[in-house]
Amino acid sequence: MSPIDILKTSCAEALANPAFAPNQPTVGETHCNEAAMFIAQAMGCGELQGLMADQQYAKMLANVGGHWAKVTGAEASQHAIAGGLAFAAASSGMLGETHGHICVIEPEPMRFSGSLNKLVPEVCNVGRANADEKESEAFPVSMGEPDYFTWG
Repeated sequence: MSPIDILKTSCAEALANPAFAPNQPTVGETHCNEAAMFIAQAMGCGELQGLMADQQYAKMLANVGGHWAKVTGAEASQHAIAGGLAFAAASSGMLGETHGHICVIEPEPMRFSGSLNKLVPEVCNVGRANADEKESEAFPVSMGEPDYFTWG
């Protein structure tokens, strides 16, 4: 199976996995970090295992220049379309919430976000609602864009 097929399949499996469904009520526990670990592992990256979303964000940021690169949304999208692993991530401090959030970038063309007035990556969002959606639907628009990272 090609890297793109692995990425698409693992994203679809994460969205359909009942273990990653948000706990009810949806303001409770979510499982974005677990889905990120699942997809990353399928792509050959074990560096996010056992970490919460804030810890995953901190690990990526601390290791920029190693296996990780901090990139633009367009670069993250291009990396995923080429069969690479990329993330959109935000820390709890950025979100003003009790925990961070992380999404895997889908290997799909960028889509226009009316709320940000620009093209944004398509993400596999496991969180309060599990869906393939625009990055601007997965993160609060009030914070602007999340940070983007690629692995490999």
